[in-house]
Amino acid sequence: MGGAPQLDCLGAGEADLGGHSYGGWIALHHTLRAPARVRRLFLLDPTRCFAGFKAAYLLHALPMLVRPTPRRVRAFLEWETGAAGGAPLDPDWLALQEAAAGFPALKPVTGPRPAPDVLRALEVPVLLLVAANSRTLPQALGFARAGAHLGRSSGEGR
Repeated sequence: MGGAPQLDCLGAGEADLGGHSYGGWIALHHTLRAPARVRRLFLLDPTRCFAGFKAAYLLHALPMLVRPTPRRVRAFLEWETGAAGGAPLDPDWLALQEAAAGFPALKPVTGPRPAPDVLRALEVPVLLLVAANSRTLPQALGFARAGAHLGRSSGEGR
C-alpha cells in the first residue's frame, strides 16, 4: 500500500496534502513516510515539525492537558486564539472541542521532530506559513529552522 492506505481506499495514487498545527505534524510525517504519494505539501503553523512549543503555550495548556474539562478546554482555546478580546469562536466547533474533554484517555499520536537530514532530503514542494502572532511557535525560530531544514523544497516556487 506504499504507506498510504487511506489514499488507496480513496483510489488516489497521489494527493496534495496539508495540515494546520498538529495536522501539519501528521501531514509532514505522512509525506516523509510516503513521499511518492504526495505531490505538494502545505503546512500552516505546524507544531513540533521544526521547533518546540513556546513555554507560555505549554503553561496555558497544562491545566487542560492534566485534567481536561469543558471549562478548561474553552479557556485554553479562547487564550490560544485571542477570542477573549476579539471575534468569538464558532459555537459548533467549540462544542466539539469541549465534548472531547470527555475522552481524556484518548491521546493524539505524537513523536519527535523529524531529523534535519531527513527534512533536507525531502523533494516534495512545501508551502510553509507560520502565523505572525502564533502563540504556539516562535515565529522567527520556526521560519529559520524550517528554511534551513527544508532547503530547496520550500519557498522556491516549486
